[in-house]
Amino acid sequence: MALAPDDGERLFALGQSEFWFGYVNWEQGDLAAAREPFEAYLEISRRLAEKDPANLAWRRELSYAHSNLGSLRQAEGDLEAALVQFQATLEIDKELVAADPGDRDARSELAASHNTVGVALQDLGRLAEAGEHLQADLEIRQALLAEDPEDPRARDFLGGSHGRLGIQLSMLGDWPGAGEHFRAQREIFEELVAHDPANTTWLFKLIWGQLEFTRVALARGDLAAADASSRLACSAISKLLALDPTHVKCRWTRAVCLHHRAVLERLHGDAALAAPRSRPWSFSRTSSGRNPGIA
Repeated sequence: MALAPDDGERLFALGQSEFWFGYVNWEQGDLAAAREPFEAYLEISRRLAEKDPANLAWRRELSYAHSNLGSLRQAEGDLEAALVQFQATLEIDKELVAADPGDRDARSELAASHNTVGVALQDLGRLAEAGEHLQADLEIRQALLAEDPEDPRARDFLGGSHGRLGIQLSMLGDWPGAGEHFRAQREIFEELVAHDPANTTWLFKLIWGQLEFTRVALARGDLAAADASSRLACSAISKLLALDPTHVKCRWTRAVCLHHRAVLERLHGDAALAAPRSRPWSFSRTSSGRNPGIA
């Protein structure tokens, strides 16, 4: 780089190298080792964006760089520093959508940034602000799906947005509102799983939605709805295990499902409501995997 410090293509290539070096360290759980290359990736991306502001691809790299560093800060437990990075990503994504409103990918990235900022604000206890961003995420996702109802990716993302708003309203004690969002999430993933029964990602998201709906129904005292939803969740978990016996997230979903069944059994005083304690429901000793959230 000393021979051509302002060569955009070489700068870009160097930035990619820094990103991948940081990412490998991230995947290995070495956050300290990941920080320096992620910071270098951010600085290089900033230089590229300043060098040619009209280059939307380079501005997108700057957005990614802020997001990655935000994820690192979040993993380190520095939520305020993470929020600063996520907000920087959000502002860039707004600019990119303004520069090309017809770019569906850019709008999807903007929705994701609203979601990330919303979750960070939730973690900081700033729920009113979080709700604004999560609602913005939902509205963008709804618009994208309305434009292309056959896009399964758009439907998938919309389901996730409903789920996050369900969590938000649960945190505020709005159980009816939370229930409606979890119901919408569940219905979306029921449709997706019906379209592709072998898709374990969609099946897991369906299970998660069913379990969250069960939790809300229990909080509202709607035992019939909680019973029906928890039974569906248990059945879906069995299907997921049949498709992928080593699925890394089955351990905690089984635990949650069994907990819900035990609560219902206690409330009803009806042993028939309890999930069977048969061998297929015993805990797996497989360690859970990591989902870094790196762009």
